[in-house]
Amino acid sequence: MYTVPISTESLTYKQALQHLNIQVKLGISPMLETVVDMLAELGDPQKHFDVIQIAGTNGKTSTSRYTAAFLREAGFKVGLYTSPELTKMTERMEIEGAPVSEKLFATGIAAAVAAGQRVNHRRLEKGQKPYDITEFDLLTVATLVMYAAEEIDVAVLEVGMGGRWDATSATNPFITAITGVDLDHTRILGSTKEAIATEKAAIIKAGQKTFLGAGVCNDVSVRKVVEKRCVEVGVKPSYASAEQLGVADSALEDAPSYQFQNLALAKAIAEAYTNKKFKVQAVTKILRTTPIPGRFEILSGVQTAVEAPATDVQSSESRLTTEALREPFHIIDAAHNPQSIEKTLNEVARFSQRHGVTLDLLCAIFADKDVEKMAGIIKCKKDPNASIFLTQTSNARCMDVEELQAIFVAKGIQVAETFKDVACAARALKETNYVAFGSITLAGALKSLAAEGG
Repeated sequence: MYTVPISTESLTYKQALQHLNIQVKLGISPMLETVVDMLAELGDPQKHFDVIQIAGTNGKTSTSRYTAAFLREAGFKVGLYTSPELTKMTERMEIEGAPVSEKLFATGIAAAVAAGQRVNHRRLEKGQKPYDITEFDLLTVATLVMYAAEEIDVAVLEVGMGGRWDATSATNPFITAITGVDLDHTRILGSTKEAIATEKAAIIKAGQKTFLGAGVCNDVSVRKVVEKRCVEVGVKPSYASAEQLGVADSALEDAPSYQFQNLALAKAIAEAYTNKKFKVQAVTKILRTTPIPGRFEILSGVQTAVEAPATDVQSSESRLTTEALREPFHIIDAAHNPQSIEKTLNEVARFSQRHGVTLDLLCAIFADKDVEKMAGIIKCKKDPNASIFLTQTSNARCMDVEELQAIFVAKGIQVAETFKDVACAARALKETNYVAFGSITLAGALKSLAAEGG
């Protein structure tokens, strides 16, 4: 049984968040020694359970969630670590499918803070520069402490950014996976897909099992980089694609089509870890019942769940539920780069056709993204009958709505209306069918307002 080997300060949840806020200003630190030394100070909690590490530009959160669901289905006690949160920090770390308690969160942060202080104190005594301990460093160390204390069997860790220097890489994963690679965070990871693939492929190490998703397999240049890394470390990768699911289209119902390849990769990972095959019934159940917050998530337009009739892929003893849909539809999707926005707009078209509705578009986009490319994709893929609305979130990285409008107009996109903030947009579009996308903070703000009844 794991116990924290050093004395720690007792923190409230609010105080734990304050510690994190202090670290935010440090941004991103490209080094693993910080986390390695902090974990050593805490008795290496990550060694008390197995680790599965999942990287990728898009799809890594969904793949991580599906992987955790498969492992729970197989009877394992599972920890899940994802980022960022939509509404509350404890959403980032789950145990057995539920966010950790505020008390456990505060305990983990207290341990991470104490470890960082002790490590830096010794460095100062040796005349060395103290580490800049970032928010993600602190969160990752805290999460691993929580998981060890709660005696989980396996942790599914989503890489925060890149791979080589990500805090999750301070662990020793049993399995690694890469969903795909595209241009995002280019100022940090590199300006080409090949450069970004090199950073992500660095998570692959000797002795591991490695799985590659469709986003790697279908891109020749990316696949070449990742397979080169596999050869260098002596790992033979396995590949996953949606065609391997073996689930009939009729069983997929309203699941976003872009999730199929994520589900397939998760199934392959889980089967390798559990050494068992998941039947079609289990795959269908996980697809239907695993919540994927912020990924084509319907906030309104859902009636009370009703029991679904048994089908050829469902036994009468384990019937699933389905949800009846009605207008107005308010849907959020965390798509925030060109590739993910294209997939979201494909899903908008698919959903609209199935339900016979026109979905308007509500966008807010970070200024450090490729806004012009994203606007170009929106122009090409949008329904001609759909209106476009723009807003901005409270995040400092979000582009001013008037500047965003100017870019859209320059691309030949007619903007129906702009809103100074998300609350104004939500009120004005209360009776409108829409999909909101462009930034994770937009999805989170709308979900918070929906929860408050706003």
